Amino acid sequence: MIRSMTGFGRGTVEIAGADLTVEVKTVNNRYLKTSLKLPEALSPHEVTFDNDVRAAIKRGTVNVSIRHGSARSGVRYAFNQELAAQYHRQLSELAASLKLDAPADVHEIASLPGVIEAEEAQTLDESELLKAARDALAKALAACDTVREREGKALAADLEARCKTLLAHNEEVRSRAPKVVDSYRQKLEERVSRLLSGSSVELRSEDVAREVAFFADRCDISEEVQRLGHHCAVVLDLIRQPGEAGRKLDFLSQEMLREVNTMGSKAADAQLATIVVSMKSEIEKIKEQVQNIE
Repeated sequence: MIRSMTGFGRGTVEIAGADLTVEVKTVNNRYLKTSLKLPEALSPHEVTFDNDVRAAIKRGTVNVSIRHGSARSGVRYAFNQELAAQYHRQLSELAASLKLDAPADVHEIASLPGVIEAEEAQTLDESELLKAARDALAKALAACDTVREREGKALAADLEARCKTLLAHNEEVRSRAPKVVDSYRQKLEERVSRLLSGSSVELRSEDVAREVAFFADRCDISEEVQRLGHHCAVVLDLIRQPGEAGRKLDFLSQEMLREVNTMGSKAADAQLATIVVSMKSEIEKIKEQVQNIE
């Protein structure tokens, strides 16, 4: 099934008491373009992350952001109970000697220098950090792919409906085309008969046949009708198959428009011209939708 180029996914892995979070955002682009925003510790591995992204996504602009410690801080604190006891004992002695109230409460003691201090953040092993980041990236890419698949189903349904509408119009053109030639023959005979009325010149059937044959050849659109039907069938097949299809669908939509434009230039009939306008409208909408497909 086809995928949309627009999506979002987030993946989180816990490491050393902190959350490592990866976010993946994708938008439309004719080609594949990646943009990575990494913590300094992971900067040497940019190529690795880029390869992971390119293995999962084939078309579009992909923005990847990796943050370490976004949900919880990796900083820990140490409580020096022995120092706190010394503070308390000395404060008690001071209060007694000065005949003051009881010494400060626990909150005030805890705020004294050295009682509570931040420990130095744990140093992470680079290989462990890299593995955690790649795991989080895999989760983010999978979540993004779920969104792109869901949007791809909606795009496929729309393209299928439009292709079926085109095929219906194509059949109208196929059935109408022979009637155009018959109508031209009738009108030609009537017009020539009026012009020759009262003269001694006779209308020869072979002359009419020659002119009608020339007209039929000039406005023959059977090949265009056949090719358009084939293009529609290929589009319907592509949107039901897995894998990248955007570039092929883009090319096919251009070919479909070319066939219909040729039909319009050859159409010597108002009804055919009206059908061709409707077909062009459908193809333009197909071209717009195809720009969103991977």
